[in-house]
Amino acid sequence: MVQGALESLGRARWGEPDAGHWRVLSTPDQVTWALARFIGIDDEENYRYERIQVVATVDPHGELVTWQVTNGAEFLGLTDLSTYGLQRGVVYLLDQEPREWVSPEPLFAEKESRRSGMQDLWRRLRGLVG
Repeated sequence: MVQGALESLGRARWGEPDAGHWRVLSTPDQVTWALARFIGIDDEENYRYERIQVVATVDPHGELVTWQVTNGAEFLGLTDLSTYGLQRGVVYLLDQEPREWVSPEPLFAEKESRRSGMQDLWRRLRGLVG
């Protein structure tokens, strides 16, 4: 359910995954998902992303209790456990000021994380000028 809900929101916001450089990442053993959009590579060679993370909280019997949703600055505990409730919480956080998440390693396959030709050219021009 979470994977499908996040993929639907990603497509609505950024188009198809290959075109918009976004992915839904999941860690099933930790019941965690992230909707992440690649922004670029900074001067220190770190990969920058916009990211919304969803964590399922389950009780000792394995029943879902709440969705924990965060963009790194704000946190929501969602008790509407439906797909609609989850999407509503994620959309709320996506509509806030984007908060960048930085990683020393790419989160996506090489194709999505590679610097564009324009980024390489800009970096070389800045090196000549500055």
